[in-house]
Amino acid sequence: MKKLLLTTLIAAAGLSLTACKKDKETIKLLTPSGTPLMAVGNLINDKGLEVEAVSGPDNLVAGLSTKSHDIIIAPLTAGAKLAIAGKSSYKLEAVVTTNNTYIISKKNTTLTDINDLKGKKIVAYGQNNTPDIALKNALKTNSIAESEVEITYENDVTTATSTFMGGSDFDFCLIAEPQITALRVNKKAELNVLDLSSYMSTTIYQAGIFVNPDANQSRCNSVIKDIKKNIEYLNEKPAEYAKEVLNKNQFFTKMGEEVLAKSIPNANISFIKAKDNKDKILAYYTEVNNYNAKILNGMVTDEFFR
Repeated sequence: MKKLLLTTLIAAAGLSLTACKKDKETIKLLTPSGTPLMAVGNLINDKGLEVEAVSGPDNLVAGLSTKSHDIIIAPLTAGAKLAIAGKSSYKLEAVVTTNNTYIISKKNTTLTDINDLKGKKIVAYGQNNTPDIALKNALKTNSIAESEVEITYENDVTTATSTFMGGSDFDFCLIAEPQITALRVNKKAELNVLDLSSYMSTTIYQAGIFVNPDANQSRCNSVIKDIKKNIEYLNEKPAEYAKEVLNKNQFFTKMGEEVLAKSIPNANISFIKAKDNKDKILAYYTEVNNYNAKILNGMVTDEFFR
């Protein structure tokens, strides 16, 4: 009887150790909804990966500050600002979204050039982060003073879009994919679209993959390889990808299969290795500093790149 009990206890202990080991091997990934979530969408429910999607920048900043996750996809400006301030030790592995920043107007409001924004009302999002920086930089580059445009900020792109379409008196909306396609497909909206990246002197580097230096680096590398393959697949076969991710998150379900498939070509989701493109990323940060030095409060060092 004692022998049986001892054997049972040993087996239970073994199972407990195995469970602990599995827990340690699970990589926790935090990402904003929208295109960054699309970049990892087909990895949701993968064994050994826990994906958490959030709205707005606050949870991402908190995650980078507290090391709550192994991998965090966040705005490049937010990651740099915290690193420069000594509040984050996460390393930038890659950029996954670029140049996904647009201005839209409804059919009867002229929008053919950045100068059409003068004297108008814009509902925007991402204050002091990449979308806002792109907008302000485009205005400054084209000699439009901020006082000549009335900008109201919402917490995220979804709220900004809803406000714009909800009978408001805004002339324009700062927006991104897949929201543009969602308005056209789901709301049958007739829109004018202006690509803000055409008014920037550098690429707009938006969301990046940041890796916790205290995480299991081997497991993180494995997940990063999967993310890269996933991005290649979604760009090669957007229709198939949309079908596969549709029920993996409520964001995808809400957008719908057609919206996801049609938005991918204009969403500019890619995998850009940060260390190999350091000069270009630093050029973007330089442009941010030239616009407003208080956004980053300095410049990142080589230690920022993984």
